[in-house]
Amino acid sequence: MKQDITAYELYHLLRELDFLKGGKIEQIYQEGKERITLVIHAQEKRFIHVFVGKLFFLGLHKGENPERPPGFCSYLRKYLKNARIQNISQRGFERIIDIELSTKEKTYHLIVELIPPGNVILCDEDYVILSPLTTANYADRVIRARVPYEHPQKEFNFLTLEEEQLNALITSTTCDTLVTSLAIDLGLGGLYAEEVCVRAKIDKDTKPSELTEDQKEMLFAALQLLRSQKTQPHLIKKSERIVNIIPIKLESKECEEAQWNTYWETLAHLLTQKKHEEVLKHVEKKANTKTRQLEERIKKQEQIIKGLQQSEEENQKIGEAIYENYAQLDELLKELNALREKGGWKAIKEKYPNLVVNEKTGEVTVDL
Repeated sequence: MKQDITAYELYHLLRELDFLKGGKIEQIYQEGKERITLVIHAQEKRFIHVFVGKLFFLGLHKGENPERPPGFCSYLRKYLKNARIQNISQRGFERIIDIELSTKEKTYHLIVELIPPGNVILCDEDYVILSPLTTANYADRVIRARVPYEHPQKEFNFLTLEEEQLNALITSTTCDTLVTSLAIDLGLGGLYAEEVCVRAKIDKDTKPSELTEDQKEMLFAALQLLRSQKTQPHLIKKSERIVNIIPIKLESKECEEAQWNTYWETLAHLLTQKKHEEVLKHVEKKANTKTRQLEERIKKQEQIIKGLQQSEEENQKIGEAIYENYAQLDELLKELNALREKGGWKAIKEKYPNLVVNEKTGEVTVDL
């Protein structure tokens, strides 16, 4: 199943989420540093799930959440609870979402970075960072409180790319193959970079510097077509198992049309189901672990009880033997004390060589 969302897929998804504008943030949940969920009332309840550094989608359920919110979640609740969504947009052609929210007093920007390792950052209306999920220091930017937020930017933007810029990209790229250049320099990712090559009828392993003028024109036409293509969700399957959820029909891979008309609904139904199954597996695993722990504890307790029962039986036998031979033992004890006073332990050992004598503890063992 789908593990992440590309910049191209995000482009299609966010265009469908205009209906969330005006929606109110009812609650915010956080599970560790892996997931943040926004509960939104927009005509009905919706759930924005952010799997940090991986996925962003609108879900059908809020999922399992801890009873006590972590510190960052409490901070978001303090500023954003009851805030209304003004806009949800993509930063350039990056895997970055900008959720603009407003309260009666202020405007905020909740920035979701899906570029690994990922981050969620609350900024004020001027994009000054109030608090990030994770502080970070990169070569070209810093993520921490009271610092202006700057997002990473590629030199070339797929959404606004002109033919002259494509020629500049082809000339300046350091990538060895066309498909790699499209995937990295334009941020298309491997799947959609291959799709462009197929549509342009160019071998994906062609060196960018070896492209002919005709091929450059065909390449630009293919990019324009991909950019303008209407959303029509499809599924890529392997052995009847869904391995990817995509917003368009591909020519480069076999895929089948999804049963839902919108990309957000397709993601919502399939990913909510998948995450629900993962939660069930997690709960089942925890339950099995708990069961094993209880079984081990019961086993240890049974062993202790068995040991105590054996000790009780042995002590009972010893007690009965002492009771039955009390008179003889009492006489022997008196005699041993008398011998010890006169000749010490040596005198006892000489008269009773079969007795086990421990001089350090003063114990004498008698077989009955």
